[in-house]
Formats: sequence, structure tokens, C-alpha cells
Amino acid sequence: MNDVTIEIMSENYIDYVLDLETRQNIHILSKENILNDLKYDNYYYFILKLHDSIIGYIAISIAVDEADILAIVIDINYQNKGYGTYLINFIKKFLKDKNIKYLFLEVRKTNIKAQKLYEKCNFVLINKRKNYYADTHETAYIYRIEL
Repeated sequence: MNDVTIEIMSENYIDYVLDLETRQNIHILSKENILNDLKYDNYYYFILKLHDSIIGYIAISIAVDEADILAIVIDINYQNKGYGTYLINFIKKFLKDKNIKYLFLEVRKTNIKAQKLYEKCNFVLINKRKNYYADTHETAYIYRIEL
């Protein structure tokens, strides 16, 4: 992917990532959550840039030999063009290099587009949590991949 870079996210980019979410009418993490997470060495936030414009981000947490994707967002104008796959493949390699064995994530039952991306990236549905989301009481699908 030409002209695409992935960088560790600093506090300077928080408003850009939150704006990315707002433009898509999603709200995954608050500014306070992100600021707090960035203080710890087991949380990692990466931004995906194309021509110096932020088009996505991913947030993960690590505990022992497992990691969780806390959020992954790709600008709606760049979805279905391989950028989500690119970001996930980057994270898989990043975690393998840290000797992480498993990567987990959760996704809303109705987020079919994201489920297809995760399955394309070889994640396996391992569990369902009914009434998981407080705002809609929607079921969460839990996915895992062995790294």
C-alpha cells in the first residue's frame, strides 16, 4: 500500500481519531479513556495515515500472552479498500513479535461488515454474549485468532 504509514498515536492525534468516529456516528472510546490508556505500557494505539491524513486507528491492550482489540476504525471513505486488513495484519505481526499467543475482539451482532473483515483475517467466532451492550442490549460476538 503506497503512501500508507502506521504510527504510534500520541495525545496530539486524539481529537482527530475522535472526529473520525463522530463522522461515522460511532463512539467507542472517550477522550478520557484514551488519555488514561496512553499512560500505561500495556495499551497501544496506532494511527493509519494515507498521504499524511489519518484514515484509521486501532487500539489494543495486552495482558500476559493475550491481547484485545479495543477499537478499530477506518474512515468510511476508505472502507472496503484493504486498509482494515492492512491494519489488522500489522497488529498481528506486532503482537507476534511480542510473543502474544492470542488476539481477541468483540463486535456487535449487527456489524456484519466488521465480522466479514475479521473472518477474512482468520478470526474465529468463539462466543456470544447476549445483552452485552448497555445502549442497545445487543449481542456481542467474541472472536479470537491464534498468532
